[in-house]
Amino acid sequence: LMKLALKVVSHDTKRLVKNGIRTRFLGRRQGLSGALLAGIERAEEATALMQKGTLLICFNTSPAIPRPVGRGMKSLPASARFP
Repeated sequence: LMKLALKVVSHDTKRLVKNGIRTRFLGRRQGLSGALLAGIERAEEATALMQKGTLLICFNTSPAIPRPVGRGMKSLPASARFP
């Protein structure tokens, strides 16, 4: 997943700008490499005004699901849960 994020910020940003696509990275940034963090900031800045679509790259570098999320998952009906 981190390789995909690095590819977007290093190779695909110009193409996203050309096509009017805004790029957003969601999730915890703690623990990411300095190069990836700098690339994320550059990609978000370069595409901030794009309006034809939005590419969301969501990631979480946490090794475990936080407790409140886990409790919420238990309250979902079985049909709404992921396997």
